[in-house]
Amino acid sequence: MKGNIMPTVYKTNKGYALTPNNASQVTISDSFYNFIQAQNQNIVTFETINQNYKPKIPAIPMVDNLRVLPKARNTYNQNVSRHHKKELLTIQDQLFKPYTAIKQITDKRLILEDDTQTNFKGCYWANLNPENLINHASAYETYKHWPASSLAYGVSDNATQVFNHLQHALETYLTKDSTHSFFIRGKRLYKFLTDNPDAIYLIRFYPVFNHHDDKIGGWRWHKWGPYLGKHTPQCQYLDEEKNIDYVLLWHLYPLKKKEN
Repeated sequence: MKGNIMPTVYKTNKGYALTPNNASQVTISDSFYNFIQAQNQNIVTFETINQNYKPKIPAIPMVDNLRVLPKARNTYNQNVSRHHKKELLTIQDQLFKPYTAIKQITDKRLILEDDTQTNFKGCYWANLNPENLINHASAYETYKHWPASSLAYGVSDNATQVFNHLQHALETYLTKDSTHSFFIRGKRLYKFLTDNPDAIYLIRFYPVFNHHDDKIGGWRWHKWGPYLGKHTPQCQYLDEEKNIDYVLLWHLYPLKKKEN
């Protein structure tokens, strides 16, 4: 299919068909459509799809050694406005702390699910809006047009859950249809990955801790994206929750190397 028009098929309780047959019309990926079309059958069953359709899931290349450059730090400090002096970067500051720093501060807290992943390349502890500092104080810059930005964020217990979620979103787009959760998220991520092969990615993490003081206020679950973790939220505020000590706010950013 050409342009931004996505192919459609008809979903039955047995599989997918290219022509209407009292079935619901759904949207699928180009790759999935080409596979169904190539089978040359009235209905391509779910069994056939599971056995024979094995699309390649693109890897997400992660940034390595993201840090504040000394020269960039000085330039950034000179251009910080009076109202943002608290953003001044000092030699001691670690703008991009490695993800292992989060694991160190949460080690003695209740861990709902430990990381099974051991490679945390591209995962950093940074502030909630790191775009300005990335653009002015690192060797990289963010993309001005990032269609998946409104979907590529959420809440988790650890980094492994985020990697698994992104993988699941891509798999859902390539192997399922538009009735499935995260199909649109997977579609936008897949399109950006394939349209921008030189992009590398950062996952920003930011820990939020439960103070267990039963005070009303503080961090709330809503508006931060889907929670991928093991806890079942019972309250509006994190500080009111039981049996959970912290959550990690995450956001996926595509980056490109600066020319100079």
